[in-house]
Amino acid sequence: MRKRKLFSLIGERLKKAEFSKMSLILHYLVSAVLIAVVIVGTLTGYDVTNVAMLAGASVLVDGYDTKHYFWKARNENRAKYAQQFVKDLAQAYGIDAAIRVADTVLKE
Repeated sequence: MRKRKLFSLIGERLKKAEFSKMSLILHYLVSAVLIAVVIVGTLTGYDVTNVAMLAGASVLVDGYDTKHYFWKARNENRAKYAQQFVKDLAQAYGIDAAIRVADTVLKE
């Protein structure tokens, strides 16, 4: 019974997760499996040269995917905070001052 509850909780969280986060998790899992295959294959004496190259490329993709995920999150947070600043500052100082502050926050 506990396993079903755990899997249903995991399933609910995955349904709510955004695509970029699920993609990031999937890439990490694939890389972990490839690295484990390379380690086990090396310890047992098999030639794992091709799998090792694939694992290296997978880790490279993980780096790009992580960079993209954090870039996206940063920009979403900037927009969210700019909206909050506009609402708060517009009431206190007027809409012109609020727009100038939002423009400064949104610049890269």
